[in-house]
Amino acid sequence: MTAPLPAVSVCGWSGSGKTTLIAELVSRLKARGLSVVVIKHDVHGIDRSGRLKDSDRFFLRGADTAVLAPNETLLAFHPGQGRTLPGLISQLDPHYDIILCEGFKSYRFALKIWLQRSEGESPPARAPGIHRILAPRQDRAAIVETMVTRWLEARLKAIPLLGGVLWDGGGPKVAQGQRGQRFRNPASLDRVLKALQERVEQVVLLGPSQARSPAEHLPVLPLARERRALGAAMAAAMRWRADAAWIFVSGRHPRFSAAVLRWLEGLRRPGVWGILVRHPQTRSLRPLLALLEPRARALVERGVSLASLAADRRVITSTLPDGALPDAD
Repeated sequence: MTAPLPAVSVCGWSGSGKTTLIAELVSRLKARGLSVVVIKHDVHGIDRSGRLKDSDRFFLRGADTAVLAPNETLLAFHPGQGRTLPGLISQLDPHYDIILCEGFKSYRFALKIWLQRSEGESPPARAPGIHRILAPRQDRAAIVETMVTRWLEARLKAIPLLGGVLWDGGGPKVAQGQRGQRFRNPASLDRVLKALQERVEQVVLLGPSQARSPAEHLPVLPLARERRALGAAMAAAMRWRADAAWIFVSGRHPRFSAAVLRWLEGLRRPGVWGILVRHPQTRSLRPLLALLEPRARALVERGVSLASLAADRRVITSTLPDGALPDAD
């Protein structure tokens, strides 16, 4: 049996209220700060029998089309490889918090709802994996909203959490010796590594390609000399494990501890793709401390600065509590 598609499907016969429910769900989920995309199953096909627009003429001649307008972009693709529902969901999932599908009753989904047209109606046998059957008189929007938010929270908790420690250009000061780069303040790095190792699945050091690991038991994700910017380091890590959320921290961070890490994890919630931590006195984003979810990879790949990343609506900044957490030392 194939894995359920990571989306929410609302199914039911014609007239059962699918469109009405999905429209209400979009409003409720957007109000929670979530990005939403809807995929509709049209068994009859798109009707182009009336007056054709220019883009329709291009499409009918065999071209895939894109129409850009001031308030929307409309894409139309011909059937082909990757144009199935699983392929489309796979392409959209990294860019949206939630995918809602109207119909597609033959597929299995992470959440699948069947709407009755009348009390006592049963779904067909060819609609497997239904999680909830809702009658017309039930508060469908509230019920499904609760189901969706719980699923999103569970999905967030299931994401592997890794640690990336910035060193050399983004970490502790180093000195050049006969055996390569070495830390001047290994105690600071040891404290950061110890705190991470208590909470994450794996810790990786991010540093220049010519330097050896200051912690011999840890893997190093090397960076070319010209690619030492923070953004490049974070992008390299997120490409290496694209399914993981990453804690990025400077190896010389003066206040990083297991308590700080627990505080940072507590800020995670659906709809937030990244958390950047400010210094309590200076309000600066340095030394680096950030948590980035897998969906933030597209933002980081642009090579933007920390300030630009902080300005994105899907990224929040939070000031490290001053005195509210035990010191790292």
